[in-house]
Amino acid sequence: MGNRNLTSMMCLDVFLSSLTNEESEAIQHQIKPLKHKSHSLMSYDIMSHYLLDSFIQSQKSIDLQSLLSFNKKFHWNIDLEQLLQSEYTALVLTNIEKKIVWANKGFTKMTGYPVNFAVGKKASFLQGKETSPVVLEKIRQHLSSGIPFNETIINYTQQHVAYNCHVSITPLRNYANEITHFIALERKGF
Repeated sequence: MGNRNLTSMMCLDVFLSSLTNEESEAIQHQIKPLKHKSHSLMSYDIMSHYLLDSFIQSQKSIDLQSLLSFNKKFHWNIDLEQLLQSEYTALVLTNIEKKIVWANKGFTKMTGYPVNFAVGKKASFLQGKETSPVVLEKIRQHLSSGIPFNETIINYTQQHVAYNCHVSITPLRNYANEITHFIALERKGF
């Protein structure tokens, strides 16, 4: 019942906002104040969540298309669409030497560094004095093992601000089962 009322209120809100002054004046006598406690209309909040979700899905679609263009060349044996269902802000694609070959716009949003600055560099340029050597060693071991893993590392923005970076790294294998790249889904966290 609550969802139906909310939907009706949203429709009424949209309808009333679409009226001209003359049309609004003509129905003013039909609109009566409520005799019970009212709550502010939240349709704009609902709409903003919808728009944010739409924007995120649009960005994921752009990210997927970019990765599919790499996939045409390297023939990875992975469902990229499924991989991108996870939560992330930044996507970073590295080659087997762990040098960045591509990153999405979220990378710049998260780190402050332009993508063209990062391409060709190892992700170590994001590390600093609070980055744990123990975590770095764990990441090296995970990369050598060739299996997907999650880790949280302290990285630094371009403005030298430390942040916890949660990374989910997946080795990308071709159909000959050779690792050609690594993809990191990153988000600030914990």
